[in-house]
Amino acid sequence: DNQMYLPFLGLHLQSKEKEYREENVKEQFTPAMQLIFLWILYHDKDYVIQQEISEKLNITRMTVSRASDTFVKLGLLEYFIEG
Repeated sequence: DNQMYLPFLGLHLQSKEKEYREENVKEQFTPAMQLIFLWILYHDKDYVIQQEISEKLNITRMTVSRASDTFVKLGLLEYFIEG
C-alpha cells in the first residue's frame, strides 16, 4: 500500500501511477499513433523497423517508440529487439 500521510504539511500521497497508465493506454490513440498504425497496416510486411517508420512519416523516433510500446500493451503488435 503506497501511501504517505504528512499532517504537518497537509498532504496525503498515494501511488496510483500504474493504474492511471493502464487506463490511459486504452483511452488515448493519438493522431501520430493512428498514422503509424495505418502505415504499418497498409505496408504488408512481416516486420518493420522503427527508424524506417520515423523516416517515411517524418516523425521522431521517440514518437514511434512510444506508439510501439502502446501497441504492444494493447496487443496489436509484437515487439522484437535485434542487434
